[in-house]
Amino acid sequence: MAWFFGDGFDPYSVVADATAGYWDVNSNIFGGSGFTTGRFTGSRSLNFGSGQYLVKASNINDNIHHIVFAVNQTFGMGGTSLGPYFQLLDGTAAQCTVNCRSNGDIVLTSGGPTGATLATFVGAFPLANTWYAFEVEIVIHNTNGSFKLRKNGNSVDDLSVTGLNTRAGSANNYANKLQVGSYNVNGSAYIDDLLWRSDATSVPWVGDIRCSTRRPSSDISTQFTKGTTLTMQTSTNISSTNGNITANIIYWSPSPGFTAPCNGYVTAMSFNISVGATSNVIMALYQGGTTPGALLGTTNAVINPIAGANNLTFPTPILVSEGSTYYAAILCSVGFANIRNSGTASIQQYSLANSYASGFPVSPTGLTNSGNNSSFHSIQAIIGTPDNYALVNEVLQDGLTSHIYSSTPGHADLYNLPALTVQLNSVLGVVTRGYFTKSDAGTRTVAVQLKSGATTVQTPPSVLNVAQWQWAHRTDIINPDTGVAWTLAEANAIDIGPVITA
Repeated sequence: MAWFFGDGFDPYSVVADATAGYWDVNSNIFGGSGFTTGRFTGSRSLNFGSGQYLVKASNINDNIHHIVFAVNQTFGMGGTSLGPYFQLLDGTAAQCTVNCRSNGDIVLTSGGPTGATLATFVGAFPLANTWYAFEVEIVIHNTNGSFKLRKNGNSVDDLSVTGLNTRAGSANNYANKLQVGSYNVNGSAYIDDLLWRSDATSVPWVGDIRCSTRRPSSDISTQFTKGTTLTMQTSTNISSTNGNITANIIYWSPSPGFTAPCNGYVTAMSFNISVGATSNVIMALYQGGTTPGALLGTTNAVINPIAGANNLTFPTPILVSEGSTYYAAILCSVGFANIRNSGTASIQQYSLANSYASGFPVSPTGLTNSGNNSSFHSIQAIIGTPDNYALVNEVLQDGLTSHIYSSTPGHADLYNLPALTVQLNSVLGVVTRGYFTKSDAGTRTVAVQLKSGATTVQTPPSVLNVAQWQWAHRTDIINPDTGVAWTLAEANAIDIGPVITA
């Protein structure tokens, strides 16, 4: 039975997220590990602190293993310090390890990273701050083991060494676990686009690969309940400073506005003051740009705002798009102080004299900078009715910040995915993943579903624990609808979603 496991490290907020049911749980992931920009636009790569690692057991006793990875060393080349490594084990016994050294060599060692050298590819990645892709083949055997390496998608071996003892840890000519980590070069080299495949007879070479992460882009059918109200906020900094606003002056949020976290409808806007005021206040939402663009809508007025939060509703909710920028605006009939400021006091806003009775201009012109007036930073736009998919397509998992929920067995959502935006020669496999937790009593099991053509398949049910997040996932090396390898068109056409199984 062939094994297939890969990761592009894109959806995790912290490295420990990886061990919530996708990688195996281990205690060696903590603060020294992290992420940075990946090989390709929109992707992320992983680095480890010294002695930290991820581990995955296949529970399949295969002797032929292919490991595909990309590596980028971020400091000057030199020395022989051990950095990222890829270790094959039989249970807890290390058979052999592929090591990336600080001088750019890739070295196969017996057992762990510090074991005897079995093979060396000198100068495998010669330049710092440069991505290199590798595929290695390791045959586990005590006398006829072998190590082959291909670089940057080469169709022939760049290195081939045979007659090795690649079985240092046990009496078995196989491995069933992969450990990926860093030995002692802390945070200095990154890895991306990892794939581990194994078989008892042969594993085809796949060359340079890319893990392309796609997130839901629209709803097809929904039964889950929206579980959150999102806000667009002008600033995330916190300050106790209070500010003033002047009568008949329009204040806009600072350029370049702020960004919608998801598709949805802005139902209200909010400002916060520490002392009540005697004034009429209205707010507005404008299209984004280097300065405020077209007026999208004006709220109902609030008369004599109270201390604390004041919500102003839109007569008609305003549709906003994920990733697009917008400006909030505020106008009052009588100036007042003590607007709570959650931004820094030096950020400037645009202002324009305009009587309260005239309201907001449709296309603002003649904007002047109001200097260091910082009164506007506590303003929020409240997105009250996003689509379901918009609450589960965050770039990094955000837990309960945006989510959907259900406790009804049989409830399911189905979402479209965007088409692949990169040119690929083939699709090696499709991994479908969902991130779940349980908040109610009793047993709750979930799955993720994949629909291809007329066929819908699910993961085995995952039993959830209260307040513990975990991944449900399935891997389809072949298209379940056709029974053969995926085509690009078929991979583009799949739909996915969550299912409550019990």
